[in-house]
Amino acid sequence: MITFKNFTYQYPKASEPTLHDISLDIQKGEFILITGRSGAGKTTLSRAMFGALHHDIGGEFQGTLTLKDEDISQYSIGTIGAFMGVVFDDPDSQLFMPQVEDEIKFSLQARNMPSGQADVEKALKRVGIAHLLKRSTHELSGGEKQKLAIAAALAVNPEVFLFDEPTSQLDPRSTLEIYTILKELKAEGKTIILIEQKIEDIIDIVDRIAVIDHGRLIACGTPREALLSRALFNVMPYPCVSRLAMEFGSEKMLLSVDEGRQFLEARGIRLKPGSGNGRSIDGGAQPVLQVNGLRFGYNGNDVLKGISFTVMPGEVVAILGRNGSGKTTTLKNIIGLLKPREHGMVLLNGRDVKDMKVEEAAHYAGFLFQNPDTMLFAETVMEEVIFSPANLGFADAPERAVKALEEVGLLDKKDEYPRYLGNGEKLRLCVASILAMGPRLIILDEPTTGLDDNECDRLMEVVLKLKADGVAVIMVSHDMNLVARYANKVIVIAGGQIFRQGSPAEVLKDAAAMGEASLKSPPIVELSGERGRVCLTVEEFMGAVI
Repeated sequence: MITFKNFTYQYPKASEPTLHDISLDIQKGEFILITGRSGAGKTTLSRAMFGALHHDIGGEFQGTLTLKDEDISQYSIGTIGAFMGVVFDDPDSQLFMPQVEDEIKFSLQARNMPSGQADVEKALKRVGIAHLLKRSTHELSGGEKQKLAIAAALAVNPEVFLFDEPTSQLDPRSTLEIYTILKELKAEGKTIILIEQKIEDIIDIVDRIAVIDHGRLIACGTPREALLSRALFNVMPYPCVSRLAMEFGSEKMLLSVDEGRQFLEARGIRLKPGSGNGRSIDGGAQPVLQVNGLRFGYNGNDVLKGISFTVMPGEVVAILGRNGSGKTTTLKNIIGLLKPREHGMVLLNGRDVKDMKVEEAAHYAGFLFQNPDTMLFAETVMEEVIFSPANLGFADAPERAVKALEEVGLLDKKDEYPRYLGNGEKLRLCVASILAMGPRLIILDEPTTGLDDNECDRLMEVVLKLKADGVAVIMVSHDMNLVARYANKVIVIAGGQIFRQGSPAEVLKDAAAMGEASLKSPPIVELSGERGRVCLTVEEFMGAVI
């Protein structure tokens, strides 16, 4: 159906090709997963498939790309759009209408298809957002926007669906809901092309995996074939159950928690009792942050209903919760963007945030937004980091900037244009800009969204350095493996209240708490908990085996 043959592509003005000699044949009705690290060429491959390279971007081409045995250049963008539904990782780039229902109607009308109310409601219901029918698209959360973009693609009912990291904005529960829809589409005979970096929750239901690295197709086969070839090993970590199988010397690759459970039971694997994952922080120091009875509302509607928690120096606190639970409102109160209107208090280093200007609060707490592009404006990396301390009158702003860039490993990029950096580098640059202010608390909002595992590891290395220096870190994340590996404390917010807080082991094994946050426990927590001990990583699990 879609065939690349010795396909090589180079962007206009680029010094070398992005894709090299790709040969790949995607069959009708196939569910294929295309994976690889950030910058490998996955998105460029997707742009080729929906015609953007040939019709909009241009560049140099070698080899062939055909749709239904016809060269892609013979099709108009409109014809390809009727044949292929596309969903990108950034929903804002493909939402055009002011109201939710109008977005679905627009998608249908653009292809001369019926756009009655029943058609609109059917598409929205399938992704679980029928209740948002009359909502303004500008009021939607990132996850809701992503579901709307998926609904717009589903409404058109094309032969082929191309999803480029469609769950990047979604919590794990919503991700599984979308993957269930993909399984239904496969059962209906649709062709599904999924580009994804985090493969643990989808690997057991795809037909084939194609691995792209440095613009080359380095492996293609069934999931078990791809894992056994070790093609993924240096590209990203294997799924937890696959790594367990490797640790036990199995020649068969495991793909799901159920397979992992059966494997462990068949081998009679037992774990030492107790728990070896204590990560408590010395409680004798003065808290960096105290939130006491915080209440806050918009337009008479209570959003926060008495939030209380404490963050100590050097503590990494993960805040979990479904969209709309109050996480973002809590964070904005902490940094002074919002002030408590009713009751409660937020103390940074013992001072009430209500009495501080926002720029003064920035001395104590820095905030890294989910999209780093919203924080970048200077012409060079060095200017970006110098700006805030210089603007606030720090005489040593240049020295602060150099030290901060050294901390995040970007000093060698000091003269580069910030927007030309990779996603992981942009995030670390934003962290450097915060560090230059000398805060005692850094807040990270979904810091690893869109990062491959190598980039994630580099960012978390910075977090561990901060922790060692006594800087506290709050991170909002949907990545439970990340939370399990790095957090000292986990807080679950539901309905504007704290539903649960405790150690990672205590909270991540709590099915009720995970359900309230629309999350699910990491596979290693689930598998180890069934054996009487909660382990947070594969390494902990192997160390506890009797």
